[in-house]
Amino acid sequence: MSEHITVGSEFLHYCTKCKLKLMHFVTVAMNGEAIKIQCKTCKKIGKYSPEKEKRVAKKKITKAKEEVNKVTINWSAARKTEPINYSIRKTFKKEDVIFHPRFSLGVVIKSNKNNIEVKFEDGEVKTLVHGK
Repeated sequence: MSEHITVGSEFLHYCTKCKLKLMHFVTVAMNGEAIKIQCKTCKKIGKYSPEKEKRVAKKKITKAKEEVNKVTINWSAARKTEPINYSIRKTFKKEDVIFHPRFSLGVVIKSNKNNIEVKFEDGEVKTLVHGK
């Protein structure tokens, strides 16, 4: 927010209630800076804090990267295993080798009742629905 801010100005900001980056508007401004803002979605009013926004975003990215980096896959062994063709109707368990028509070969790293997390050969982790 580098431009001159007035009451009613709108901008994207991380909402701590919604847990998303959403449109907010300024409810209190002083000397061209936002003091209090309100989320246009949930109507929560709070203090404007640009440092907090950056800190929260950084933490989430770091946590997600740590979890993905902890999981190591033996891809040569996975390629030798007959993969299960992915279907939303099938149920998968941890360490199942699957073949997804769009993302290719992957290994299930987490499984719960409704979804699975799959690490694919390109290193990307996707959350997929299963057991429907």
